Amino acid sequence: MILVTGATGFLGSALVRRLCADGQPVRILRRAAAPMDALCGAPVEEVIGDLTDAAAVDRAVAGCATVFHSAALIQYWDDRNAEQNATNIEGTRHVVAACVRHGVRRLVHVSSVAAVGYAPDGVPVDETCPYNAGPLRNNYAESKRAAEEIVRAAVANGLDAVMVNPGTIYGPGDRRRAAYVRGLVSWVSAPGGMSVVDVDDVVEGMLRAWQRGRSGERYILTAENLPYRAVGRIFAQCLGRRGPFVTLPGWLIRLGAGAIAVVARVFGRRPTLTPVMARAATAYFYYSNTKACRELGMVFRPFPETAQRTVAWLQQMGLCRIIC
Repeated sequence: MILVTGATGFLGSALVRRLCADGQPVRILRRAAAPMDALCGAPVEEVIGDLTDAAAVDRAVAGCATVFHSAALIQYWDDRNAEQNATNIEGTRHVVAACVRHGVRRLVHVSSVAAVGYAPDGVPVDETCPYNAGPLRNNYAESKRAAEEIVRAAVANGLDAVMVNPGTIYGPGDRRRAAYVRGLVSWVSAPGGMSVVDVDDVVEGMLRAWQRGRSGERYILTAENLPYRAVGRIFAQCLGRRGPFVTLPGWLIRLGAGAIAVVARVFGRRPTLTPVMARAATAYFYYSNTKACRELGMVFRPFPETAQRTVAWLQQMGLCRIIC
């Protein structure tokens, strides 16, 4: 039996569909209110509960030989940091403890490139990079780094676990990408850059890490490193549009984020651009995939293909109108 956490999300559901297609028995841990649409009727066993509930996690892990821990709260708003830490840090602690308690053969922990650090000079970094993202004050990165430390400590005490660190994931299946793509193809762009990867390639990397990854190691799963402006242009081309045309200076983005945060707080709303986002928009999140290619045999598809797959799915789902 294989347990998948985060199974109703973008990446987790893609993994579940792949495992079921391969004939693997799958159990999922999901919240009672979590929609099952993304699983497309995949034959799974369910345990209802939340990562923050140690007893529910224990029930889900019991009897499983393998655990894929892909659940996480991805958000960049300091008002939700406590909730994020409860899910990403304490939730991982519960998963790891249950894996140790029940003698799980292998844990595949889905981390993030954010936990690796970033590339201050734009030169891609690899898995050995000393964590250097503290000045960005990004709680998501900090929480994922802390979760990795929990996994490493368990490995030192005998748990067989491997970590994968995906870049920014695109591809069919994520409704949130409509808003993200809308921002990328606008007429303005941020000055930084990011590492991008296809969701199906991440799933393949997770399976290969499970089958052949070295215990205690992390593997960066990413296809290309691109400036935000280039990513926007690729998506714009898929939509038959031009742009972005202007790259805003970092100081202006940070100033705008501060103003938006003040207005949002006055009206009791969530800001569309937070200071955390603004700091990330001016940084280069560039990474090397050499280790994953060498040790896992990974081959990543070019990003224009992923962008086209993403746009085609959004159009099929009737979400493209949000972008165009």
